[in-house]
Parts: sequence; C-alpha cells; structure tokens
Amino acid sequence: MMLRSLLSLVLSFTLCVAASAAEQRLLTPQDLWAIKRVGSPAVSPDGKHVVFTLQEWSIDKNKSTTNLWTVPVAGGETRRLTTAETSEDTPVWSPDGTRIAFLSKRGEDENASLYVIPFGGGEAERILELPASVIAPKWMPDGKSIVFATTAVPELAEKWEKGDLAAMKKEFKRRKDSKMTAKVTENRQYRHFDKYLTDNLVHRLLRVDVATKARTDLTPKADRLFLNSGEVHYDISPDGKTIALEFNSTAPPFRDFPNADIYLLPTDGSGDAKNITPENKGADGLPLFGRDGRSVYFKRQEIPYYSGESQKLWRHEIASGRNVAITDSLDVSVDDYELAADGKTIWITAEDKGVVPVFRLNADGTGLKPAHSDGTATALDVRADAVVFLNDNTRRPNELFALDPKTGSARQLTRINELFMANITLGKVEPYWFKGANDANVHGWVVLPPNYDPAKKYPLVQLLHGGPHAMNRDSWSYR
Repeated sequence: MMLRSLLSLVLSFTLCVAASAAEQRLLTPQDLWAIKRVGSPAVSPDGKHVVFTLQEWSIDKNKSTTNLWTVPVAGGETRRLTTAETSEDTPVWSPDGTRIAFLSKRGEDENASLYVIPFGGGEAERILELPASVIAPKWMPDGKSIVFATTAVPELAEKWEKGDLAAMKKEFKRRKDSKMTAKVTENRQYRHFDKYLTDNLVHRLLRVDVATKARTDLTPKADRLFLNSGEVHYDISPDGKTIALEFNSTAPPFRDFPNADIYLLPTDGSGDAKNITPENKGADGLPLFGRDGRSVYFKRQEIPYYSGESQKLWRHEIASGRNVAITDSLDVSVDDYELAADGKTIWITAEDKGVVPVFRLNADGTGLKPAHSDGTATALDVRADAVVFLNDNTRRPNELFALDPKTGSARQLTRINELFMANITLGKVEPYWFKGANDANVHGWVVLPPNYDPAKKYPLVQLLHGGPHAMNRDSWSYR
C-alpha cells in the first residue's frame, strides 16, 4: 500500500512538472503589456521600509494605472498603499517617516498634483493643484513644508495667488485649444526630442506649507526652464537653508552650447543664486549635499554638449569654494550615486563589461569595489544602513533588491512577475569577446532563439551599436 502511494506521488509530481513545462510559451506583444512594472523605490529615513510604484497596463482600456506599494527592507510581504485608478508616482518620505508625499492626477485634477498619505494607513490628502503639473517634490528637513517645481508663464507668475493661478490656467487652455501650429523663435535650440521650447515657459521652485497650503516662490528671478530637457534636479541642505540646483547657465537665444551648472540659492524666497561651477563649459549636474552639509557632490562632463563622455563625480567644498575631482582616475562613468549615512562611503552604479553593478568607494574616490554585479542596477537609494535598487536582466524585468553593506550580499525584496515569467520561454543569452579595430577587445552578446537546437542552422541578425553613448547591456527591454 505504501509503495503504491509512493509511486502515485512520484507520478503526480512528474505529470505536474511536465504540464508546467508544456505550458511555457513564446513571448508575445500581449505578454509585454501584461508584465507589471516596478519603479521609483524610496527608502524610509530609518532604513526599514521601501515604498515603490507598480504600474499595470490595460490593453482593452489603452491606459495604465500606477499605485504605491511598500515592502520591508528586511524582507516580507508587499503592501498596497494606494488604490486609485490613475497614475501615482514620485513617492518621497517625510523626515520622520510617518508620511509619504507623491504626485497623482485624481478626480477632477487637470494636472499631476501634490498629495500626502500617512504611512500607517488612511486617506491621501491633496496639498495643492497648479495650472501645470507638480514636479520633483522633496520634504524640507523640518517636515512642515515641501519643495517642488512646476512650469509657469513668467508674466503671470508674480505672487502665485488665486488670481494669478486663474489667469495662468486660462492662458494654458487658450494655448491648448489654439488652431495655430506654427512656431516662431530666434533661439538656436527650439526643440528637445518631442518637446518644443518656443512656448515662453519658465521653471519655478516653490515651497508649500503642508498645514496652511501657503506658497513661497524660491526662484522668482528664473527666466527660463532650468534645463532645456525639462528635467529638474536639485537637493536641499540638511539644515534646510540652502538648495543646490542644476541650471542651464546659457541664456536664450542659446548661441553657445547649453551649459548645465550647479547654483546655490537660499530657501527664504529671495531668489539670490550663486554659480559654483562656472569654470567648466561642460555639464555639471545631479547635485547632492554631503551628510554634514559642508559640501555638494555633483557629476561632471568637460566637453560641451557631448553626452558620450564619461561622467565623473566631483565635490564642491562650500567654505573654501573649491571643486575637487573624486573619480577622475577611475575608468568608470557614474550613473546613480548616493552617500552612506556616515558620509565615508559613496555607492554608485556604472557600466562595466555588459552589466551595470552597484559599486562602493571611499568618499575620496579610492577603494572602488563591486558590491553586486548581476544584470543592470538602477534607481539606487540609500538611507540609514539600507542600500536599495532596482535590478533587471535579459531573463526578467525589474524587481526590487536590497544590499547588506556589511556582508555585501544582495537579497531580492519583490517577486512581482516571477510566476508570470515562469510561463515564458526565452532564448539563452551568452557574452563573448572578439577583436575589433586596433586589436581592441570588444564585448558582445549572443542571443539564441527560444528552444534552440544546436544541431540546426538559424538565420543570424547582427545588431551593431556604435556608441559611445550607451552599451547593449544585460537588461530587460520593452522595446
């Protein structure tokens, strides 16, 4: 009887495995839209939790929804924070870790508006809506107000009072409804990718009091977009008195190449700003204050308007005014970077031989060591003793990972698409090296067809990437 039961159990297991293997299928366009997309991780101030976005697409509705989720850094169950049928993004923790600010377009919102939700549970409160979308929110260190960016019509952005906002909203509507499609400009650069730069718009940084909703314009003298790309990059000092802002110092009509510099400005609303990188004609960007507030880190390229150059990490010493190179001697181009809580360690991501590892290095640029080298690491965030990042490869889309700074081991925090991807059969991807021009070693990938049979011949597609702007990496792509 026991033998019969054992044989039955073995047979059942074998049939289950066979059925599971038979259920695997080739990837379809519908599958790509069915995959859930993990993004925008933000670690709580105490390093114990991560909030992230999860985007889901509906082919039938031809739209996506994105909500906020959370997971413990130590590992455990994911928990959904928002349930809106819209897109929620850019989550940022309050300094005390009790609230999360985020952007959403709910109900009658015409643009992405600023919301705050309690982490412990409860409804989200809308803090403000403006004539244009809210961009890049960050909490002030005292937790009483939030800094953010938005676009504005300069002649209508004087006091940001009710009448000003109504007039600006009316002007935006007039432009949207206009039948005129011609563009007229004297500017050398009049377009960036799919966005025209001819609409007389400026960026402004504002601060809103969470309790009273009172607004203060921190950059009242800004007369153009911070960057022609439309991106906004800034950081707030630990004492809340100063902002480091990436700003294009080349004024219209842009006869010279755009030149992103780092400016320091006070948070009192005076708008007085000081360029701390005027000596460099290339791009200086992504400012980040040191943990003690005495310095500002930033990335630098020295060739004007040349995005193929390696990005190096620099540090501005506020007291002396000196700019000091940190990674000039290293053969890496810095992507994401974050400072450890003790200020002695810098965590970075950078391309390396077909993958994008997480590296650690000393604050002076010495001691570069890879900490996690599988696949592609992005969206690095560091708080307290927690190092969190997204990781994907050619076998699966992004999932959330945490790195133990002491042991260097990484653990996977989310498995959002694990069951779905188990039903998909993908071709094996293998790295290889070959000799190129001047006898240089060149790295490549061989992507074999699904269900590859080495006894058969297959047609070959050779995909060339000339660079130097990026590499073909071990990474998932929806394209």
